Amino acid sequence: MARKFILKAAKSKNDFFLTEPDEFLFFYSPSIIDLRKTLRCITSKGYKIPGIQTFSKRIDAYNGHLILKNPFFKTTMYEIFEIKSDVNIKIKNRLDYTNSFGYSHNLKLIDSESIKHIFNFS
Repeated sequence: MARKFILKAAKSKNDFFLTEPDEFLFFYSPSIIDLRKTLRCITSKGYKIPGIQTFSKRIDAYNGHLILKNPFFKTTMYEIFEIKSDVNIKIKNRLDYTNSFGYSHNLKLIDSESIKHIFNFS
């Protein structure tokens, strides 16, 4: 059974995550491999993205809800939610994105309104 994930990524207010974010982007990942590739693509250079086995263990340890914080300021950068495999997700936009250091990946954006039936985000 394939694992599916929703990644809630904070939009920076140009303050380098000094304060807690209030705007987010939502990405869909149909596998843990895709989740790692998505994180690697949207994360700034210099931040280490754990390997697939480490990610899997951490997600399992936190019952499918993992919060990744900025290591310097302890503000939320990402939240990872594991969703049931039978949940259908409508992808709003697919984007072939290449970050500033040359890593590219096909990102799958989800409209925040369309996932309210799955989660109760604040």
